Amino acid sequence: MLTVRDILELPALGLSLAAGGDSLEREVTWIHVSELSDPTPWLEGGELLVTTGIGIGESAAARRTYVQRLASHGVSGLAFGIGFGHDSVPHQLVDEADRHGFPIVVVPYEVPFIAITKAAATSLASERLARLERALAVHEELSATVLAGRGVQALLAVLCEHVGCSARLTDERGRVLGERHGARRHDFDGALELEVVAGGEIARLSVAADDALTEEDRLVLHHARTALAFELSRRRAISSAELRLAGDLIDDLLNDRLDERR
Repeated sequence: MLTVRDILELPALGLSLAAGGDSLEREVTWIHVSELSDPTPWLEGGELLVTTGIGIGESAAARRTYVQRLASHGVSGLAFGIGFGHDSVPHQLVDEADRHGFPIVVVPYEVPFIAITKAAATSLASERLARLERALAVHEELSATVLAGRGVQALLAVLCEHVGCSARLTDERGRVLGERHGARRHDFDGALELEVVAGGEIARLSVAADDALTEEDRLVLHHARTALAFELSRRRAISSAELRLAGDLIDDLLNDRLDERR
């Protein structure tokens, strides 16, 4: 997740903060440049709006309304380029932004807006690559656990360790096949319920955590469900083979096909 703080701390850009210092953890989904007085029809929320201030208006009321409009629309923050029409961020914008907890980042004159976009895109790409690499490492750990035959409990332990949750697997009759917890035990009331389909068997995976699951958490969950399905299928195949062997043995005994030594 890219935040306003991440944008502010991008290296070599010399960005600084003018207002809204308590709201720097807001997620930035995209960078959008606009000089309109009301850019919100073209914004979905979550964007960092970049401007030179052409559209903020001349009056104090217009400038305060400009900030109010962006904040109420869910815009993550404003990056204000100085040196074009303003030597600094107008105090009306700063005052209103502080009132709404709305971050304003100062962009020096010598920094082109495209540099912010490129740096943010690179950061997003790097973070996504890191998330994929972490998810791949979890997938490999889960696969190794299945191949080693360590069972449901070990798979749930891997899931809980990486997601920081509590997890329980139950069969179609509601019997608990395994249960593990991360750093702390969570209550399963209101837990996320997921089906684990293994052949004709449908188990249920319950996952409980304090916070909402991230995109990376959900990717780990997907891998865990697949691994649990393989493990249940493996157990079912072993059980079926053992039942067949037991049936053959009983049949041989009943029909006196075994000698005394056997």
